[in-house]
Amino acid sequence: MLDVLLRAGFVDKDELAAWLETRHDRGIVRARKCVELVDPRAESIPESEVRVWLMLGGLRPELQINVHDENGEFLGRLDLGFPEHKLAIEYDGKWHDNPEQARLDKIRRQRMEEHGWRFIVVTSEWLRDDPRGLVETVRAAICRQVAIP
Repeated sequence: MLDVLLRAGFVDKDELAAWLETRHDRGIVRARKCVELVDPRAESIPESEVRVWLMLGGLRPELQINVHDENGEFLGRLDLGFPEHKLAIEYDGKWHDNPEQARLDKIRRQRMEEHGWRFIVVTSEWLRDDPRGLVETVRAAICRQVAIP
């Protein structure tokens, strides 16, 4: 939720961090950690949750990645990922079940896959039921790519 509040301009990260430094309330350590993890570039709450789980697992994804081909043609935009590994992490909420949206997602992903990108598509069920497994899947995908010459 803090990502959303920052994105909307309701909260200033530096002011909030300064205020939290003076506090000693119950849960204040967790609140300070939240401020460290916040990023207003996230465009949905589940996307923020995916990013935070990855960060807590020691991974540092980039957000809102514009992907271009070698000629500079725009191929699409990714929720988050690891450009150095050409690994995209996308959260697909229920609206991606819409047939037209699913068709557009498939086309966009295929264009990027033709240029070496790999995708891990996160669903609400996966995020809810096995977020640690999600982190390990991403970590394994990064390791597999690194190990391949």
